[in-house]
This record gives sequence, C-alpha cells and structure tokens, in this order.
Amino acid sequence: MAFCFRIPGTAAHQECNEWILDELEKYTTNIIEQDFKASFFDQTNVDATNIIASFNPDHPRRILLGAHWDSRAIAEKDPDESRKNEPIYGADDGGVTMGILEDIKTQLRKSNQLAVNYSSKPRVD
Repeated sequence: MAFCFRIPGTAAHQECNEWILDELEKYTTNIIEQDFKASFFDQTNVDATNIIASFNPDHPRRILLGAHWDSRAIAEKDPDESRKNEPIYGADDGGVTMGILEDIKTQLRKSNQLAVNYSSKPRVD
C-alpha cells in the first residue's frame, strides 16, 4: 500500500482507488463510485472518484464516516516558501485519516451493532 503521492489523474491515484474498492468489497457489496472531473491548480478535467460504501444499511442506527484519500500536488500553504511547490506525501495528506477509517470500519463491521456509511472522498483544492 505504498502509493506515496496520490494526486488525482496519476497512476498512483488510480491504484489507490482500486485498492480501496478491493478492501471494501471484502466487507460489503453496497459500494457506490461517483466519478467526476476535477480542476485544481493548473490541471483541468482530471478524473476523480468519491467512494461510498454502506455496511448493514437496513440498521436503524446509522453513522457516516468520511475522509479524503488523495494527496495534493503542491504544498502551496506550507509556511516554508522553499517547499510550496513540492507535493505533499500521502501519509501526511489523507493517509492517516484513511487508516483510521479502515480500522473503525473493520471494528464496527465485526460488532454489527451499528450501520456505517463510509465515504472516502477525495479532496481537491
């Protein structure tokens, strides 16, 4: 799972998308992919996908968990001017929250006490 920079429109982004889907399919068949075109920085019409999975969808008690899973092409908000044009490593930008969601998803699915909508939505700035 070493995708590093998961910038929309790159091979690493597509590989990560496929990995997320493969992992979710181990737990549910209730998966929706929302494909769309995104524009950011100097990029236009870049392929991006929201992934939404539901676990135990008929349960009356439901929660929604969400995170972005892509990484940004440049660190334009970095306080260090010399680093503003560098990409942001995936572990720091979206990777941590996705790891947390993966664990929560697994634990809640095992408990079957609560329904979960899991949305791994890319953030495009």
